[in-house]
Amino acid sequence: MTTLRADYWSFLEKVLRMSVLLGKLMKTATISRILFATSAAMLLINPLVVCVDAQAETSSLVGGQLSADTSNAVPVSGTAINSDSEALSSSGLRPPMLETSAIEATGAQTTLKGLVAVYDGPSPNVQVSNLLKIALDKNSKRDHIVKKDKEYHGAGRRTLAVVKAVAHYATEYRGFEMSSEGADVILDEKLKLKSQASIAYAEQKQVDEMHWKISQCMFQLAQALGVTDAAEQQRTLDTGMNQLKQLVGDEEAQNALKDLKAWSAQVHVPESVFKQPSWSVMDVQAKTENLLKDSAQSDPVIALVRRALHKYNGHSKLALASAKMINTTLAIAMFSPTVVSPAAQIFQFVYQMATGGPEDSKLLAELYLDKRLESRFNRLKQESNQAVNAYNNALLTKNPILLGYSESMISSMSTEETGAKIIGAQKLVARHSTHNDEIDCIQTHGTSM
Repeated sequence: MTTLRADYWSFLEKVLRMSVLLGKLMKTATISRILFATSAAMLLINPLVVCVDAQAETSSLVGGQLSADTSNAVPVSGTAINSDSEALSSSGLRPPMLETSAIEATGAQTTLKGLVAVYDGPSPNVQVSNLLKIALDKNSKRDHIVKKDKEYHGAGRRTLAVVKAVAHYATEYRGFEMSSEGADVILDEKLKLKSQASIAYAEQKQVDEMHWKISQCMFQLAQALGVTDAAEQQRTLDTGMNQLKQLVGDEEAQNALKDLKAWSAQVHVPESVFKQPSWSVMDVQAKTENLLKDSAQSDPVIALVRRALHKYNGHSKLALASAKMINTTLAIAMFSPTVVSPAAQIFQFVYQMATGGPEDSKLLAELYLDKRLESRFNRLKQESNQAVNAYNNALLTKNPILLGYSESMISSMSTEETGAKIIGAQKLVARHSTHNDEIDCIQTHGTSM
């Protein structure tokens, strides 16, 4: 039956081509239209007959035991139905053919079963980034920082900053204020938002602290989903959910848990993974340091801050020597009793303003940049230590969800080579990009970075 149907399709295709060719040769479309309409009608009616006949033929061969779910079924080795990638002809009307030779040869009963589980939701690191944005939007302190940021990046504030720098150079009107502000920044006792550098640091600090808290909550939820004991699972889950709700709200916390459950459905850990030896204290330390090194090298915020700092230490030897000579010469010239003295003062002022302002202002700006590096590095250190220890804990407790979640986070924080050194070559979950758009949570205007 199948062979006859295949020959029939071939014949109809030839008829279609001949009808077009005859119409061109005879300079008329009448014959071509009649043949084309007839063939098209057969093509539209015949697929139903072919499919029904082939299905009936296949069912009879397997004794009526063929069962398939067209939405979720997957082919099984040695099954009766093969997918034909070239089933559609150039006309787009030809249906796929059913191959029955395998069943004809064996005559055995075949049952098609299987589900293809495809997770298309956010990966763990992207989910943390999304929750971070929600938490920042709900935080009342965030509004004040963003308002100050826009204010100090306006044209009026920038002009006022230049005027203050000039006034401070001429009169030292700030007194002990700059040294006092520097001590406050070092001790983290006060943080006044009165410059672009201070606002950038406040924003950076808030983002890093919030990201670390959300990451803790998500690891807690992942651990809970892999616990087999119901009472312990509920206790662990409640601890993580209570803290997450305080950060993002009840609804978003429930959505996060739902996404995490959907993601965990793709995690399948072979029993052999849990048979590997646990890590020693020195192993954990070495793996943490490798992960921290990789994440720090690829972190976009650290790269931006380092680039800003290089403006201060990137001078050539010629520039450093020239600055010393110019400042020394102008300082000596100021002692002249002639008109050279005021001219030297003017030239020195112009030179300092052209090179970034007074040195004490530069030092204070560098101090804020240093605190930004410290804030981000501390966060990466905490999260690296958390990911490595969670993976080791998952091995000891045989927690598959926590193991898969830890692997995913380690992969997102490191290169593939470093990840293989830390957790081995196995791939329990799909590897995702190293970094996401978390940097969008931080304003990057002008010299604030």
